[in-house]
Amino acid sequence: MSFENSGPLVQQPSSTDLSFIAGTGGVTAGQFVYISGPSTVSPTTGAQEWVGIVKVGAAAGKICTVMTGKVKARITASGTINPGDLVISAAGGVGVTNNTPTTKHCLCDTGASNGGQAIVIP
Repeated sequence: MSFENSGPLVQQPSSTDLSFIAGTGGVTAGQFVYISGPSTVSPTTGAQEWVGIVKVGAAAGKICTVMTGKVKARITASGTINPGDLVISAAGGVGVTNNTPTTKHCLCDTGASNGGQAIVIP
């Protein structure tokens, strides 16, 4: 089975997708997001608790889809992320390696260099 494609969800049938309203500025597929208001999500602003990874982005005030279950998801790397690294959210909703996290984290499956697309398991 190949996990390669161009979307944020790589391949996993057990994902739990939830609908939210995109906050100010909107959200983009692959961003880590947090609850920023009632039924509203926004990109993370640093290392913080997050609800999931955006599957289908949306403009501010529109409905977006967020993956919240055990899935393989494609994210944008900030710095180098290697397979096996623990990944936390960073400003702009990107992921960064932090092998001693104090907030919610993912496990890297397929690494990437800065700005590249890593595959993580939330």
